[in-house]
Amino acid sequence: MSSIKVSIVMPSLNVKDYMYDCLESVVKQTLKEIEIICVDGGSTDGTLEIIDSFAKTDGRIRVIHAEKKSYGYQVNLGMAAAQGEYIGIVETDDLVSPYMFERLYDAACSMEADIVKSDFFYFTGNGENRILHRQDMSWTDAGAYHRLIDPLHDRTGFFFYLATWNGIYRREFLEKHHIKHHESPGASYQDNGFFFLTNAYARSLYVLHEPLYMLRRDNPNSSVVNTKNMVRILEEYRFIKQLLCLDQYLYDHFRNEYFYLFTQNCMWIYEHLLYCDKEKYLKEFRSDLLKLLENNIVCYTTLESHHILFLFQVLHNFEAFIHYTVEPKRLYWNHISQHRKVIIYGAGKFGKLFFDTITQEFSAEDIIGFAVSSKEANDNVCRARKVREIEEYLPDCKQCVVVVAIKEIDKGKLVKKLRRMGFQYILYVSWEILYKKDCWWPSMMLEEW
Repeated sequence: MSSIKVSIVMPSLNVKDYMYDCLESVVKQTLKEIEIICVDGGSTDGTLEIIDSFAKTDGRIRVIHAEKKSYGYQVNLGMAAAQGEYIGIVETDDLVSPYMFERLYDAACSMEADIVKSDFFYFTGNGENRILHRQDMSWTDAGAYHRLIDPLHDRTGFFFYLATWNGIYRREFLEKHHIKHHESPGASYQDNGFFFLTNAYARSLYVLHEPLYMLRRDNPNSSVVNTKNMVRILEEYRFIKQLLCLDQYLYDHFRNEYFYLFTQNCMWIYEHLLYCDKEKYLKEFRSDLLKLLENNIVCYTTLESHHILFLFQVLHNFEAFIHYTVEPKRLYWNHISQHRKVIIYGAGKFGKLFFDTITQEFSAEDIIGFAVSSKEANDNVCRARKVREIEEYLPDCKQCVVVVAIKEIDKGKLVKKLRRMGFQYILYVSWEILYKKDCWWPSMMLEEW
């Protein structure tokens, strides 16, 4: 038996800003019997130099140079090279607690589990400026923790937060069932297939109710914030569906869980897409949904009523759905794009939310600044933009769009004031615009005076 207890696979590609801290958190593990397999996809920014500097002083580190820029390909290379009893994955812009792998490994041994996972933290910032937010693996069921789960008889694991990097997997289990990541290009959602397959084939899953992993949420290159790569979620679920239809065991026992994951994650992506991309994405989603119906891979019992309504409208009222949900919001953003330069009236919660939303649709350079009625009750800076009294924007900014982003407001009175001051283009922002949520009913998304 190997003396290595856990093999930690670390895929990297141009993560110089994060690589040192991430690798340092791994080499400082209290579990010493580990190997660290760094699989680089051809970094050119200094990432490799950081890895090599660690490898010179720590013999547990192995470096593999991947020929493809593919997260799935890199992780598969690392898993194929692993010699430990268990395999873990650490994404190289994240961090792990010093005792993460010791806690996971001890639980795996005592429970004889195929998979052991834990809760985790979201975080932004570095050092003293780091801000943590705890995320439980189980959304609602506290009884899902600290007990062995057999996914064949208890589907609880499919309803956990979709995460693969916060756990360890018995290597013999992965090899027995030939479980690998989808080797599609880039780094977009290849963990979805791995999550599905490990849950489907495992006979023992155990989850610790403590956060041990730290997931970064301020990397601008992350697939979560890169809306152009979001549409690739459909490719991932086509890959999983192909495996499902080729394996009678998966099809007979887990097609309902596949449908749940497909609909939940693809609908989440839809809600966060830019409005210019929504209709095209929704057409592809609908096409895939129809193919699932043909293959009898449909189950509504695990879905909430508003999700069922969404699917019904996409399948049976597609053109009307687009007309009442996507089109009004697209008109909103098109109206702004005609003028480009924007003043956000309101520097509070609404104003900040609108800034975060509009900078996904347009360049942040298009935001002139924030306007308020009085600076006495406001900070001088908001989202790295100056906060000025509205009068200070005159007379040079009369052609800018003024977006009123205040929750409690006498809209008519304010608009009349802005009109008298000479502003010609005034929009009001709604909750639907801010959160990109789409409703079936034709509520007015755009109010212009």
